[in-house]
Amino acid sequence: MLKARYVDINLQAVNDGTNNKQSCSVWWLDICSLNNKNSEEVFANNCLFRVGDRFITSFWHSHWIEGGILKDRFPSLYDISLLQDVSIASLRGWRNGSWCWNDFGIPPAAASRTPAVLLLLQRLLPADFPSRLGHDSVDWMLFEDQNFLVSISYRALCKRYIPFGFVKLHDFAFSSIWKVDVPLTVRAFGWRCFWNRIPTKDLLNYRGIISSSSNLHCVFCNAFPESSCHSFLDCYKVIGIWKDIAGWLGLCYSKLTDFKESYLFWSSSCRNLKIKKGKVGSVRLVVVWSLWLCRNDIIFKDVGWNASGVAWSCKALLWR
Repeated sequence: MLKARYVDINLQAVNDGTNNKQSCSVWWLDICSLNNKNSEEVFANNCLFRVGDRFITSFWHSHWIEGGILKDRFPSLYDISLLQDVSIASLRGWRNGSWCWNDFGIPPAAASRTPAVLLLLQRLLPADFPSRLGHDSVDWMLFEDQNFLVSISYRALCKRYIPFGFVKLHDFAFSSIWKVDVPLTVRAFGWRCFWNRIPTKDLLNYRGIISSSSNLHCVFCNAFPESSCHSFLDCYKVIGIWKDIAGWLGLCYSKLTDFKESYLFWSSSCRNLKIKKGKVGSVRLVVVWSLWLCRNDIIFKDVGWNASGVAWSCKALLWR
């Protein structure tokens, strides 16, 4: 799991970050940096070590015993221990013919000053371990299935440490949309999409302009209620148009159902293709605007439509 993919989880590598930052993803570096920004140690507190041969699990740093991490429960003993970064197996040995705990790396002079705390630690520790085959293992406690994925764990930790979301996460979309080289009407329409202020059937019904007895279905698929997100991004017939445009530009289609996130994604993808600076955000705006015009023609002019025709009209506008 973590150990196999990201070097050694049991010692300071867990709490101090990664050894090779160049080979790590941005998500992984952000997760590691939480340890420096918060008093809670993210990995140590969310990993539960299953003891096997005891050569992998850190005695002081890992959560392997009921009650939490030992260095947090016994900070005075941890501070004076000379064996702070060793495994469980390293702190056990033969004494008087029996396999037992040793002195935990605490000098005798220091141990004599904290006898009560040392005795409490010795009583807490198991006298023996059940025999288990294999190495120590780790469970990721943030999820019920105990599996670890960097991206999912990143989102889960963000909800914990940033409960109200990132500050000004999509502000760049609001500012950059006005710099796109398209007519002002198209830019204003895209800005209204960001705020969900397009007069689609769901909003018109919500405001009492049309009744619920009216046909509230999407005019493209006639299967789901019309909303700006569905009709422009999520409708299965509209997705075909997006895939056609993406293939025409040499991009891989990625389904996104949020207008601001989708706009930034397409702008970034077009920027990587070295498209003219003022045109990088035009793809998303032109396609959404063309779909809106097609939708109005179907409703108010009772004309037919086909996905390939809308795709070609978008390409013609983008080619100019």
